[in-house]
Amino acid sequence: FNLIEKEGLEIVVGCRDKLPRISEEIFSFYSSLKYGIRDLTCGMKGYSTKFLNTVVLPTPYKSIGTYILLQGLKRKAKVKSIRIPIKKRIGNSTFGMNIKGEIKVMKAFIKSFFIFLYS
Repeated sequence: FNLIEKEGLEIVVGCRDKLPRISEEIFSFYSSLKYGIRDLTCGMKGYSTKFLNTVVLPTPYKSIGTYILLQGLKRKAKVKSIRIPIKKRIGNSTFGMNIKGEIKVMKAFIKSFFIFLYS
C-alpha cells in the first residue's frame, strides 16, 4: 500500500460496503462506535514493517489480522480505513455461510477481544 508510506500510516484496513454475515454486521456496528473502523474482520489489511515488527503474536491463533489491528488500535497506531470493491464470491467461505459460520465468526471475534483486553 502506498498509503502507508505516503501518509505515514501503520495500518491500512479495507472496508467492505456489504458484509456477508449478521455477526459481522453486529461487530461492525460496535467497532464503528468504539474505534471509527467499520470492518475489523475484513481480510484486506496492510501493515508497516516497523509496526509489524513490534507485535508479539499469540500462538496458535487463527484470526491474526484482527488481532494485529486490535493491537494497533490499543496502541493508538495510525490506522486508516479505505473502501474496497467486493465482487461475488467464487467458491466457498472457509467460515461457511450458515449458522455454524456465524458462530465461528462470533467466537473468533470474541477471542480477539479477550486477547486484546488481556495482552
